[in-house]
Amino acid sequence: MNIIRWIFFIPIAFVASIAIGALINIFAYGLFGFEWLRWIASGCSRAAAFIVVGIKIAPSKKNTVKLTLIIITLLLGVISALGACLKDNHIQGLAGLAMVVVAICLIKMEISHFDIQNESTSGISWWFTRGIVSLVTIPIALFLVIGCIGAFIQGGIQTIAYLRVLRAVFGFVGIIIFLFVWPFSLLMPGGLWWSTLKKIPEVIQSKAKSRADACGYFLAGSIFLVGIAMGMQWIHAKTIVWIADRNPDAAYEAGVTGTKSPEKALCKTAIMSFIRAHSMMSDERGEVVQLDRDQTEKMKISIRNGLTSASQVSDKYLGGIHPDLPRQFNAHLVAGWKMYLDGLNQSNPSLQIQGIQCVFQWDEFKEKNEDLLYSSIIR
Repeated sequence: MNIIRWIFFIPIAFVASIAIGALINIFAYGLFGFEWLRWIASGCSRAAAFIVVGIKIAPSKKNTVKLTLIIITLLLGVISALGACLKDNHIQGLAGLAMVVVAICLIKMEISHFDIQNESTSGISWWFTRGIVSLVTIPIALFLVIGCIGAFIQGGIQTIAYLRVLRAVFGFVGIIIFLFVWPFSLLMPGGLWWSTLKKIPEVIQSKAKSRADACGYFLAGSIFLVGIAMGMQWIHAKTIVWIADRNPDAAYEAGVTGTKSPEKALCKTAIMSFIRAHSMMSDERGEVVQLDRDQTEKMKISIRNGLTSASQVSDKYLGGIHPDLPRQFNAHLVAGWKMYLDGLNQSNPSLQIQGIQCVFQWDEFKEKNEDLLYSSIIR
């Protein structure tokens, strides 16, 4: 029997490593959405599973077995990282780097710690000293660590968004509001993830009288704390969107968007894109210049950007500036540049001329109402 265990302890550990890593990979990506967190979580769990399963299956519990598994883990991690980098998939290479880090961290851990020797062990070390059960608890602990890091990162992003959108929409009052909001966005979600990692073992040790009780406390505590953390970040995201929708243009200029289109910014982008395209086709004296292929492609990109932005501007917004602006903007400026772009794509000079003639009608309207357009849109 020992011979069979010696033959298969590394292959079985390798299979367990692949299976646990793939499972954590799926859950981490589904929960956090960050590609780099996904691969770090996968690498950590693969390394931990390989070492723990290998030690439990090997008939000898000497440190030589542990060191052998750690060396193999290091090699697998290096190979995985280099292979990903050679394929220009640097983010996936983080999985191999994570395997190396976990293997190094476990070098000093005595092999006896992989068995449940001290039932009173609590805190972070509890997750790594459950014997064969560590096959489950170590990936969960690593998952919680990754969740904690992700929560603090997302909290930081949301806190910056709060500062920008509150200041842009509400001014000085928004800054006062931010002083009360930032701890709940930056610290609370990550703190709840950390509490799950740190406090759940203490609760289990002090109150659980059986394995069934331990499982119950773990599931109830982790679902409750992690659920509150995720719920808080969902509420923060919805709140930021709601604030941005109070003044979409101010929020957009601050780098935050909601569900409503920032029509002033979009209209300005459209007009400036068309102006940029127009400047490419004529020189300082207003005479048409011959464009090479690269210049023509740049002009097409500028026109497309203008058309894309213009398509999101409503007639209601335009009509609020000038009663005739919706017709002039859509029927002359946008339609003219779309016609000109079609002429470029079809190599049809006649269609290009028709497009420019259409845009000229917009230019006449713009010259008559230049001050109004500048103060309402461009400024």
